[in-house]
Amino acid sequence: MSDYQAVFFDFGGTLAFDCPSIPEGLARIFRNMGLETTTDEVQQARNAVHENGLRSRDYPTSAQMEEYFRRFFRNILERLNFNGNMDEVVGRTWKEWRRYTGLYLF
Repeated sequence: MSDYQAVFFDFGGTLAFDCPSIPEGLARIFRNMGLETTTDEVQQARNAVHENGLRSRDYPTSAQMEEYFRRFFRNILERLNFNGNMDEVVGRTWKEWRRYTGLYLF
């Protein structure tokens, strides 16, 4: 007989993901803001951003992680040739991304 009375599994985001891939999620957010793009286009832009050295591991604190994501979104939008109000769209993307992924920084 075991001393265990219960076992806890962190299912959401650990064993299974209820969010689509990062490119698919961003493409949905961009389309909801009226920016026409595809998941493939966002994936290509994301690859280019990473090839240029922008990595989340270089931003270890919560405040730095927000800075990372804002830079990440800005770089992707630039590669998608977005020419609107960049600060506004990056801010809206950050807000939606946090809601979309359940990312809450303390």
